Amino acid sequence: MEVSCTAATAYVRDWTGGTESSSQRQCIRHQLLKKQIKSQENTLCCFSESVARTSLLALVSASLFFVDPVLAYKGGGPYGSEVTRGQDLTGKDFSGKTLIKQDFKTGVKLLGASFFDADLTGADLSESDLRGADFSLANVTKVNLSNANLEGALTTGNTSFKGSNINGAVMWKTTL
Repeated sequence: MEVSCTAATAYVRDWTGGTESSSQRQCIRHQLLKKQIKSQENTLCCFSESVARTSLLALVSASLFFVDPVLAYKGGGPYGSEVTRGQDLTGKDFSGKTLIKQDFKTGVKLLGASFFDADLTGADLSESDLRGADFSLANVTKVNLSNANLEGALTTGNTSFKGSNINGAVMWKTTL
């Protein structure tokens, strides 16, 4: 406050040639004080906007990285509503995808589909037509493949079927 008054007095002397009145000094001090307050308000406003943007960015980032596994399972996994009973996904490329607990519904056609290096942990591919599908380097742990047709499917590399249900699955000419 003292610096503002001194600056105001110097400004008034320059402006009036040293013949300022006390009312002129008071008026200019008041105007300088208003400018200083306005400047502080602008700084506070910018700071508030910055904090709000940072908070929003943090919230969006957190929502992208933390997916509720219960919701993913109920929704059928990452392709939930896109996959319906008996849908034809022939030749679809799922290479490198994370398909944990994906419910491919009963009877989906996945002829020649590629699951190369994909993570299918806990997925449901029961009764699906997987003839000629590529499971090379895929994680097929605890997958339900019951009554699926895996004829001619390719499973080279370090493909893991640990804990998977393959009861009734057709595996004729499947490379294991």
